[in-house]
Amino acid sequence: KGILMDIRALKYFVKVADEKSFLRASEKLFTTQPNVSRTIKQLEEELNVQLFIRHGKGVSLSQAGISLLKRAKVIVELTDKAKAELASETIPQISIAAGETTAIGPLGTALKQLRKQYPQALLHIYSGNEEEVCTKIDDRTSDLGIIFDSKRLHSYDYYRLPRLEKWALVMRNDAPLAKEKFITPEMIKGLPLILSRTLLTVNMLPGWLGYGIDQLNIAATFNLATTPKFLIPTTEYYMLTFGDIVVGPEEKNLTAVPLKPPLESPMFLIWSKELIFNKPLKLFLDCLVKTFQEQAKETQEKPFSVG
Repeated sequence: KGILMDIRALKYFVKVADEKSFLRASEKLFTTQPNVSRTIKQLEEELNVQLFIRHGKGVSLSQAGISLLKRAKVIVELTDKAKAELASETIPQISIAAGETTAIGPLGTALKQLRKQYPQALLHIYSGNEEEVCTKIDDRTSDLGIIFDSKRLHSYDYYRLPRLEKWALVMRNDAPLAKEKFITPEMIKGLPLILSRTLLTVNMLPGWLGYGIDQLNIAATFNLATTPKFLIPTTEYYMLTFGDIVVGPEEKNLTAVPLKPPLESPMFLIWSKELIFNKPLKLFLDCLVKTFQEQAKETQEKPFSVG
């Protein structure tokens, strides 16, 4: 058996890549630096490549190392997930990947119901953009995902959630447009914009604008809005994003002005067509669906449909 088949070697490789140091990696792995160095050397010999470039302040990944890292992380994560599932049937672990959305709220109710039957149950939540969520579903490192790009749905089983995320133009409270009731496509022309890359990828924006994206003054793009929103208070930039995500009830410096005509995104709960449901996961999904159904009745929004 080659060292490549040793999960421990891949774990060491991932940790050194994350820490950029053999010493720090060994400390995190609770082993010695020579042991880590020897294992990485054996892995490099097995693959016949150099994985790290050594320099005075630590190490960095070679091109071969960069290529291996993504796959190694998936293998390590899947191994850890399998070990956790096999460790004890009484301690289920469920993972869900989601972009920034208020639709994640009902997860708390579903988790509460799950923990009544499985008191030690763990829910792992991963944040990421649309591409990252789908990758985790495809790699089976997440059981469930939440996305809003309907063009991807043919690859998954899904529920259409009973809510629409509403896009808005977020700005400083003292911005010239802050007192407007609505923002129209013509009003956006010329504004220095911070745009969601997903909004550009799914091709929603041109249909709403009625003109080409090349006529926009795009200053920056983002995958998740919670960090770049801090650019707005110190600049004259405007952010086109989900208004409720960026401007919550406690936000004092920013204003979200809705768009006219409205630009809305349906949300979808997805999972792999090959996913095998154990009892805890099936219970969690049933509770989650029931919560969304009850929420739909309260808000009188259109109930979700099954794909």
